[in-house]
Amino acid sequence: MLVITVAGSAAVAHAQLLPTPADTPPYEVMGEESGALVIEPAPAPATEPEVVPYEPLSPIPAGQDDALNLYGDYPAVTESSGTWMRRGLWYADLDAVIMARTWDSDGMTFIQEFDSIASQVITNVGNVQFANTVAVQSQSLGESSPGYDGAARLALGRFLFRDIKNRDHTFEMIVMGGPEWDENLAAVAQLDGTNGGLNLQVAPNQLGLHTPLDGTTPTPLDIPASFPSFDKSQAMQVEYASRFHNWEWNYNVAQRMRKDRMVLQPSGEWVRRASPSFTWDYTAGLRYFDVEERLDWFAQDIAAMDSDNGDTDGAYLIGTSNNLFGLQLGAGLTYESDRWNVTVSTKQGFAINDARATTSMTFTDPDGDTAIALNNYTTDLHENGVSYIGTGSVVARYHLRPNLSLRAGWEFMFVTGLALAPNQADFNPAIAQLHVTGDAFYHGVSFGSEYYW
Repeated sequence: MLVITVAGSAAVAHAQLLPTPADTPPYEVMGEESGALVIEPAPAPATEPEVVPYEPLSPIPAGQDDALNLYGDYPAVTESSGTWMRRGLWYADLDAVIMARTWDSDGMTFIQEFDSIASQVITNVGNVQFANTVAVQSQSLGESSPGYDGAARLALGRFLFRDIKNRDHTFEMIVMGGPEWDENLAAVAQLDGTNGGLNLQVAPNQLGLHTPLDGTTPTPLDIPASFPSFDKSQAMQVEYASRFHNWEWNYNVAQRMRKDRMVLQPSGEWVRRASPSFTWDYTAGLRYFDVEERLDWFAQDIAAMDSDNGDTDGAYLIGTSNNLFGLQLGAGLTYESDRWNVTVSTKQGFAINDARATTSMTFTDPDGDTAIALNNYTTDLHENGVSYIGTGSVVARYHLRPNLSLRAGWEFMFVTGLALAPNQADFNPAIAQLHVTGDAFYHGVSFGSEYYW
C-alpha cells in the first residue's frame, strides 16, 4: 500500500500525476484517510501455469560418460546388462559348418569279380554243374561318404518391435550352401583264366568284372543278361557326388532376460547386472531345400557287348534333382547368463518335393560297329512327393560386447523322400520309375559370430 500525505484535492491531483512504468502493475486510488491519499497496486490478472514440454531420455553422449560420477547418489555402473544384450535394429550371423552325410542305404555293391573252380561242385541241376563262387574283389558305396565337407551359412535379420511381454519380434533370412560329398570306386579285372599259376580254369562268364545291378548272378553258364550291361568288362570306375543348398524365411519371437539386478562389489560399489534365466523362442517360416546328385559309371573293354574283340566301352550317367518347398515350425530353450548362454533348438516341417532324374546310357565301339550304338538310350523322369525336414542344434555363445558374440555348436538335419542317384541305377531300359524314397542325414559342428547394429 502506498500512502501519500497531501491535503485536500491537491493530493488527488498529485496521485494522478504519478508515473506508471510499463513493468509495474497499475495503481488504484483506494480513498482518503485523515488527509492522506491511499493508493494500492491493482491485482494482477489470473494466468494459466506454464506448460513444460516433454523431453525424452537420451543416451549419454559419447566421450562424456567417463566424466560422470556414477557412484554415490548416482546410478550404478552397468555391466553385462540383460537390457543391453542384443541391441540394434539389424543382426547378422555368420557360420562355418563342417558336416558329414549319411544316406539310407546299408551299402550298394557296384563292382564284383568271382573265381569259380570246376572241382568245387556244390550242386547239380539238370546235368549242369554249378560251382562254388569265391569273391576275388568287391566295390561298394558305403552308407557314409568318406570324411566331412564344409558349408557357409549367413543369417540376416531385422528387429521389428518388442511387445508388452518383453519379447523381441524379428524377421530373418538364412542362406546355407557349398558342401559337396564325393565317393569314388574303381576296379580292374584280376583273373585271366588261371588261378595263382595252378592253371585252374575260370568259368567263361566269370572272366572280367561283374555288376549285380543288371539282375544277373555269376554262374558257370555263359548266359548274358537280357539287356546290355557292363558285365565282363576289364575295368570300371564309379563316381558319386551329392550337394545341397538351403534357404529360409522365418518370423521369430524370443523372450528377453528378466529385470537386471543390483550387485554390491567388495569395494562397496554397486553394479547393475543381468539376471541369469531361461528364455524361450519360437519360429514359423518357409524353407526351400535343393538336393542335387550325380552318379557317373564307366566301363572299358566289355566282352559281353563285343564277342569279337571285346573292346566296347560304356558310360552310364545319372543325375537327380530335388526341389523341396514347405512350411516349418520351431522352438528353442536358452539359458542366459551375464557373459554367455546355451541354446537347444529344433525346427520341423513338411515340403513338396519336385523330383527329377535323367539317365544316359552310351556304348561306343572303336571298330565302328553300328549295332552296338542301337543299345544307347536316355530317360527323363519326373515325380512330385512329400518330404520331411527336421533340424536340431546345441549352440553356446560368449558375449565379447553387448552387440558382438562368438558361438560354437553341434547340429543335424534329417531329410526324407529324396530321389538319390544310386537308387536310380538300373540297366533295364524298360524301367521307367523314379524312386523318391531316399533319406539323407547330415550332422557336424559349426563355428561363427553374431553381430547387432
